[in-house]
Amino acid sequence: MRAVTAAVFAALLLSACGGQLTDYPEVEDYVLANTEVIASVPEEVPAFDTNKPFAAILNAYAELKLSNFTLYDADLIGHTSFARFGMFPSHFPEEYHFVYAFHDINGDGLPELFIGYSRGVYVTIYEIYTLQNGKPISFMQEEGRFAMRLLADVNSNYVIELISGRMSRSTQRFYVLNESGILVALDMIFTNGHTWELSECGRYDLFVAFLRARYVDGEEVDITEEEYIALNKFYGSNGYGIALEENAEARFVNLDWHPVLLA
Repeated sequence: MRAVTAAVFAALLLSACGGQLTDYPEVEDYVLANTEVIASVPEEVPAFDTNKPFAAILNAYAELKLSNFTLYDADLIGHTSFARFGMFPSHFPEEYHFVYAFHDINGDGLPELFIGYSRGVYVTIYEIYTLQNGKPISFMQEEGRFAMRLLADVNSNYVIELISGRMSRSTQRFYVLNESGILVALDMIFTNGHTWELSECGRYDLFVAFLRARYVDGEEVDITEEEYIALNKFYGSNGYGIALEENAEARFVNLDWHPVLLA
């Protein structure tokens, strides 16, 4: 695994004099290629029927799939960008399937509902619901070129990462859901392209380093590659464009996914 990933990463960095420099992968593709579960955080299964409070949500997604992503209950799942802009059919090919999982990520003893969509061996988290006064509330959704992941930080706290971007430019946002069901922003870090050196071909196409930054007191502040790696290790992410050797601390939480079926 290490050798294969290192080889792929090296291939992205290098190009022959006669050819064009290979672009870096889309953020979503990079995330999918690095979804191996290195560690997971155990949880106790709640004593009540976890399906009941979220039954209407699960049925709405089941109906959406049965209609080939054309019909849905707008009052229940009409708030996402794919619903608002009529993008369900274009974003979800027919072979995609909705899946769900329960996991208590804020320590209140009640599970959150995770909606994902599967494509082969991969599952992408699409939406997360929590219960407030017994009512399911959607507090985070995938939007376009975003990928969502559930992580465990160095203190085994659950952290939600939202990563977006493309072509060596990305934004990583880290959040925690507090015990009151309120989403709290923790941090935001950026990859703002990369620097080049003059190669033997006479072109500035020799990769040097990524340009990293962090959101501090309302503005972007440049940070070093070492600081960027340290932040990703703290939150449990593998970041963007980090070589596998620097990536050993990534901690993706393994969810127990089930197919969404009409009740």
